[in-house]
Amino acid sequence: MKRFLILTLVCTAVWVTLPELGMARSLEELGYKPLYIRMADTSLDIWNSTGPGKEQWNYERGVLLYGIQSVCTKTKDQKYLQFIINRTDAFLSDNGSIPTYKKEDIPLTTSDREAQYAVMFDKPEEFDDIALQHIWMENHARDPKTGLLYHGWDESKQQAWANPITGTSPSFWGRAIGWYAMSLVDTLDYFPADHPRRGELIAILGRLAKALVDFQDKDTGVWWEVVDQGGRAGNYLESSASCMLTYSLAKGVHKGYLDSSYLVSARSGYKGIKKQFVQDRPDGGIDLTNTVSVGGLGGNPYRNGTYEYYLSEKVVTNDAKGVGPFLVASIELSG
Repeated sequence: MKRFLILTLVCTAVWVTLPELGMARSLEELGYKPLYIRMADTSLDIWNSTGPGKEQWNYERGVLLYGIQSVCTKTKDQKYLQFIINRTDAFLSDNGSIPTYKKEDIPLTTSDREAQYAVMFDKPEEFDDIALQHIWMENHARDPKTGLLYHGWDESKQQAWANPITGTSPSFWGRAIGWYAMSLVDTLDYFPADHPRRGELIAILGRLAKALVDFQDKDTGVWWEVVDQGGRAGNYLESSASCMLTYSLAKGVHKGYLDSSYLVSARSGYKGIKKQFVQDRPDGGIDLTNTVSVGGLGGNPYRNGTYEYYLSEKVVTNDAKGVGPFLVASIELSG
């Protein structure tokens, strides 16, 4: 069967010692709120004001709630749990079905959830498929020169965006690579230590990490919308990809999958995210700017995957696909 893949992969207080005060006090006692709390509170304000009738059960809300869940786990604040319950129960019917569910053709976005499912329901055979999703994508979409992954690959080579020889799409889109990187590090949380292909996934992460550092913007620490075209006219620094890639590098080091040297790049990325994309709000929250609203291949109107196409999509503030990754990146790099 011919097919094509698109690489769009869908609480305790912090205490520090303050020698200058001669005592240990919580940061919150000093009136400081970590960025992940400020962003989470902004999210609650934004998404509580929109009713479920205006929304659909999809991966975008999923990645937002994933970030909120991480904040809840970090802080143990029940308001975040209640937000998650409210935002999910609104979509569920009495029999447990999801009437507004729309299937997304993005298996790599959900492979970490599939891995969690495999653990919870004792279905170890699922891990073979999960491993193949990542391995297959790298085998076909990885560019040997840059080490980056193209946005998509068409086995039939018939799509108008596909290279007639390789089947790959023309460009390296930042968020597509970000989905893939996040999927790798999060899937490994559940992957059996004795699975014969676990080592392959870690090796893939290592190869990808090297390429990401090679194309990390040296001046700002973040990544460009079209990753390998930094500084080219029209290109811009993009927040969702930068958050995803920063998170993936940091977690990869913390979990022992990557060499500790990559933490320097992750910290540089987070510093750049704060400087380039985070803006204060009058209410004490923060906004995350410079997130591309969408990116895809094919469809109607047809998206051809060229450099010009990616730059034609709208850039927005506080998009769920940026906010969720920002939350987990902020937690990962805040200790």
